[in-house]
Amino acid sequence: MTIIPRVALVALVAALGAAMIGCGGPSHDAPPAASDAAITTADVVDPDGMPPLSFTTRADGSREAQIDHGAFVAFCRAHGLPDPPDVHDVDAAAMEAIHGAVVAIVAERSVSNLTRLAIIYDGNAVLTAAEPLYRELREHDATSFAYLGLHGRCLAKLGRHEEAVVALAGAAALRPDQAAVQYRLGESRLELGDLDGADAAFAQYAALRPEDGLGPFGLGRVGAARSDWGSAATHLDAAVAIAPDLKGAWLLLAQVRQRLGEDEAARLAAARASAIPGRGYVSVPDPMESEMYLASGSTAALESHLVALAGAGRYAEAYAVGETLRQRRPRDPLVLKNLASLARGQSRLDLALTHAEALVALDDGDGTSHTLRAVILRDLTRYDDAIAAADAALGADRPDGTAHLVRATSLIRFGRGDEALAACDAAAAFMPDSLDPLVTRAGILMALRRSDEARLVLDEILMRDPTHAWARGALESLSPASTPGG
Repeated sequence: MTIIPRVALVALVAALGAAMIGCGGPSHDAPPAASDAAITTADVVDPDGMPPLSFTTRADGSREAQIDHGAFVAFCRAHGLPDPPDVHDVDAAAMEAIHGAVVAIVAERSVSNLTRLAIIYDGNAVLTAAEPLYRELREHDATSFAYLGLHGRCLAKLGRHEEAVVALAGAAALRPDQAAVQYRLGESRLELGDLDGADAAFAQYAALRPEDGLGPFGLGRVGAARSDWGSAATHLDAAVAIAPDLKGAWLLLAQVRQRLGEDEAARLAAARASAIPGRGYVSVPDPMESEMYLASGSTAALESHLVALAGAGRYAEAYAVGETLRQRRPRDPLVLKNLASLARGQSRLDLALTHAEALVALDDGDGTSHTLRAVILRDLTRYDDAIAAADAALGADRPDGTAHLVRATSLIRFGRGDEALAACDAAAAFMPDSLDPLVTRAGILMALRRSDEARLVLDEILMRDPTHAWARGALESLSPASTPGG
């Protein structure tokens, strides 16, 4: 399999170091073309004084980089380069890329080689090292859209918003059609209290990308900062209508509704936010950033790219990225979980089961591993095996209560309705804030033709979430006439 980071790095460095210099940058509609312009580690010999980089293999099959960090720092300083990270701060692939890029710069301090190292540092979140390199690159070409945008983004992440605004405003002036720059400019202006400037930038983003909710979310944030609660609510309602999984918008909407004295609406918004997993951070869609992260050689970047591809329904591509990650970390439970889930998303259930079996074989005590295997077995209509796997999830060192729902949906296949409903009750006790146990319960009651009971459950779902499309459709599908228990 081709290793994505190395291929993307040569292509992106060539584009940034040549096509993008002084011409406002290429279109974001297509990735840059491949080129031989960048110096790679195979093209040069380690210069005198450069400490060697070596690798050992861990028990889990992944690599660990080894280098004399003090000597590497001294070498970089002697050549006017930022301090490199310690081997414990980045993974082995990233350290290999950093080492090779430094070698290339010492051989030739070219724009393309400096760009390469800046991208590697940025993509691996070594921002304090990336920033001075971007500054040097801007000195080479003060009107490059790419360097203004990348430097501004880096400065904003470092919390240096005044400098970020200067760079991002310059990039936006060169390419006002680039939505991601407008959004980041709005965020930095909002941080500085420039509400009119933030409002204008978010409005421009919304005009450029009306199909996503980040534009109205940004405008809602400005409205809240102005204490204009009515305007904030209007924009945030629009944001969650476009992007129902935008957790940050639901959280802010709950606060805004509270300010407006709409306690029930505030409670519903807070409930929607709590039902969305994670911290709710949503990255700004930016093809150039995606290319940069892939080019950086960062394992974290590959993971983020996998999630983005999966979120877009591009499961085959995401699976290929997952295989690259498995080569780096062959015994990482998260990697195996992703591969199993992505194979399942492509209906490659036997392959999904193979990954799930490997995951369970790690025997790390995590019940979610057994739950994933149970779900796949249920998909394969191996319901007895699915129930047994769900029981293993519940009996693990770290039990996973969501396995009750797998038990419920498998038990009903055998007509064991009462046991299935009891499993739904057990799941509800495990996750009281989730609607999943209620949704499963309603489906089982409908399968059992207990329509009146199903209506009560569906009404409860809609009371907690009036926008729940499945519950509304299920309620409409039930016959108006029904007898208790029938």
